[in-house]
Amino acid sequence: MEHDIIAYLYPHGLGAMGEKALEAIEASPRYVPPRRAQPTRTRYSRGERESTEPPEDQGTSALDYLPCLEITFSDIPRTDRGLIFGSNPNCDVFLDEKAISKVHFSLTFDEFNRPIIKDLNSLMGTQVTYDGEGKGARRDFQWIVGGDDIPQKMESIIITIPSTISFQVVVPSHPIMSPAYIDQVNRFKQGTATAEDLLNDLGLSNPPTRPRTGAHTPGTGEIHLRKKLGEGSFGVVTHLWNVSTGDERVIKEPTLKAIQKGKVDEEAWHREARIMGQVSHPHIVQLVTSSFTPHPQLYLEYMPCGSLEDHADVSYNETLMIISQCLSALAYLHGRETPIAHRDIKPANILVQYRLDGDISVKLGDFGLSRDRAELMTLCGTQIYLAPEIHLELQRNAGNEIRLGYTVLVDIWSLGVVACELACGLPRYKDQYRNDGVAWCESIVARLQKAPQKNPNGLGQFLLKNMVVLSPDSRSSADDCYDLAGHLPRTEMDSLLASTPASYPEEEDQTTLNIVQNEDLVTVVCQPRSHTGTTTSYLARSGVPALMTQQHEESEGPSSSVIRQHNNWQEGHEMAHFVEDYSSNPFDSLYVGPSLASQLGGNSSEGWASQFLRESAQCSQAGAAGPQTRGSIPQAELNETSSAKECNASGADYEEMAQATLLLQAMGQESRAP
Repeated sequence: MEHDIIAYLYPHGLGAMGEKALEAIEASPRYVPPRRAQPTRTRYSRGERESTEPPEDQGTSALDYLPCLEITFSDIPRTDRGLIFGSNPNCDVFLDEKAISKVHFSLTFDEFNRPIIKDLNSLMGTQVTYDGEGKGARRDFQWIVGGDDIPQKMESIIITIPSTISFQVVVPSHPIMSPAYIDQVNRFKQGTATAEDLLNDLGLSNPPTRPRTGAHTPGTGEIHLRKKLGEGSFGVVTHLWNVSTGDERVIKEPTLKAIQKGKVDEEAWHREARIMGQVSHPHIVQLVTSSFTPHPQLYLEYMPCGSLEDHADVSYNETLMIISQCLSALAYLHGRETPIAHRDIKPANILVQYRLDGDISVKLGDFGLSRDRAELMTLCGTQIYLAPEIHLELQRNAGNEIRLGYTVLVDIWSLGVVACELACGLPRYKDQYRNDGVAWCESIVARLQKAPQKNPNGLGQFLLKNMVVLSPDSRSSADDCYDLAGHLPRTEMDSLLASTPASYPEEEDQTTLNIVQNEDLVTVVCQPRSHTGTTTSYLARSGVPALMTQQHEESEGPSSSVIRQHNNWQEGHEMAHFVEDYSSNPFDSLYVGPSLASQLGGNSSEGWASQFLRESAQCSQAGAAGPQTRGSIPQAELNETSSAKECNASGADYEEMAQATLLLQAMGQESRAP
């Protein structure tokens, strides 16, 4: 039965090594004949014509024509070392070759119940390759051959005793966490005999064999399977899988081209390693270790689900989770004695650990542009996520004006733009924004103001009042934003509106601004943004980050003035509070709503009310000329404004705006009354 099968071993290779494997298989009591007979071909004379034969079964494998060893759970080995292969006739599988150790290797299970090949301190060592990768013989070493996604996806796993014999192992998939499977594994690992003389017969109690020297000396050290995940101009990111432990890591290092041309910025690599090495937080990618000989190498967590760029249809609740988790990380970074600015917050650098059934966990990655100093001057980041103050710095730099620098609050803006992108999409990035980044930032604010809100206390208003704020002086801190985000209501709605990805024409691609040398330089280098940049977009499944020194997962409750203001706003807008704040800023979107505020501009309440009454009369005349329809404005038309479109509002919308007009007039008169 299939559930009883642990593995099949087939002879591998056409030469002497394959022949020896075939002989060992045929001499074993675990021998199973080929599933299919070798096809015979009829010989034809010159005058005869070969007939067309029916095609072979599409499910047929070349292995079906070979005999094999069938290793099962019910055929329990004699020792607790597993099924032993060696030149001792008492081994479970006898390999009649003098170059092979008495007990050479075994097939058994590791502590996680995964099938493994284990070298038993043999003379020549053993080699296991995965689709040709991972070459190198090892002594006293183990290789995972099943029970893990990586080996299960391999086309061929080959076991070789160097220059002697070679097998191909095939391991069926099993539910390794099921109690029935675990029970079978435990019985197999215990063996059937415990007598000391059996161990002596097999040579298991003998001292280790003296290591061999020469051409077949086994190597030392770990073996990793490598897979390139991405490459940019100066860095490459590679996934590593440890064949012995199954641990997954990512290595970030300079490209070979950068190394050969001497374009490796050693100082920048050391800075990134230093900053990542001093932080520890559940929502920041962990630096496992680093090495700088012969060139920089950063070993990082592997995030199995890629980055946010790889995920579509992110729900409203998932967006809240993502923003809250990232704010927790930023509050930790910004709250350190010497604040750390990330400076490149974007979907490609927000990495997904898991996403399942509406639950998502993310971590901030790629600290290549991060800096731990109070004064920040370098113009860096990704164009569409840059804060307005950096765009202003770019303008000052272009005009040879005195630069003012910026603070860690640029991260708050960038994360707010990511949230806007997830919730309702970003405006079209036009070519004019390349030279006027502030206008691009204003268009994002306008986008949020025009996005239909099902809940006035929801994410859109939170972003407008705290994160996507043009003036850094009015922008909330990461700590305050994190506390406020925790009070946002979860809801069943998918997004603020029918979300579509932001549109970036190929000819108007966004750019990444990169550090040149140090924080005092004013030079800006622009590069086209690429999905295969130096970001560690697939950064760690194994390894648990240490506890952070400052927790932000739970809050003791609102304490700052920003939080109190938000709670007052949430709890009914008492009239006294409304009048007091309204008189100082009558056109704040908090009081009149984003749609009204966007129309008020800098006019007084009476002036705007008069304008509204005049326009409403025009709408009434237009309504008499034809029927009106009720519905949400298509996303493509959000940025279009005309009196004709404004007149398409429903009767209910008109009444609401009329009541707001009267309220504004009354409040304006009352606030100025003696």
